[in-house]
Amino acid sequence: DATHPPLEVLHPVAGDLAGGVPAVGEVAEGTLGRIEVLHRQQCLGLGREAGRDEVAVLLLNRAQAGIKLSAYGPAMRDCSAVLCFDPGNMKALYRRALCYEGCGRVREALGDAMRMHQLDKASPQAVELLRRLRTAASVPL
Repeated sequence: DATHPPLEVLHPVAGDLAGGVPAVGEVAEGTLGRIEVLHRQQCLGLGREAGRDEVAVLLLNRAQAGIKLSAYGPAMRDCSAVLCFDPGNMKALYRRALCYEGCGRVREALGDAMRMHQLDKASPQAVELLRRLRTAASVPL
C-alpha cells in the first residue's frame, strides 16, 4: 500500500535471503555487532512471509538493545520505521523518546511522550516519562 514503506525496507533481509547470515567473526567486534547478527538470524527465521507485526517486534527488540548500549541513532531509526506503519505503537514511541532524550533532544522526546499520553492517559510509563521530560525541558506541567 502506498502509505507504508515496502516490507523490504523494514525487514532488511527480506529481499535477499540467499546470502546467508554472517558468522559472528565476520561482523565488527563488540556487543552491537553480535546483536546485529542475532537480529539478522531472527529475520532469516521469519522468511519472506514475515508480517509487519513480526518485523515490528524484531525492530523494537533491536532498538531496546541499542538503547542499552547508548547506540541511540540506530535505535531511533528502528523505532521510526515501526512508527511509519504503526503510528500509535506505544513501545516504539517510548523507546524513540528515550533515544531522543539520550541524544539531548528533549523537545523531540517530549513530543513522543505527549503522543503516548494522548493515546493512553492511564499509562504510568507515559505519565512518568512526560513528567521527567517536562522538567528537563522546563515546560510547565
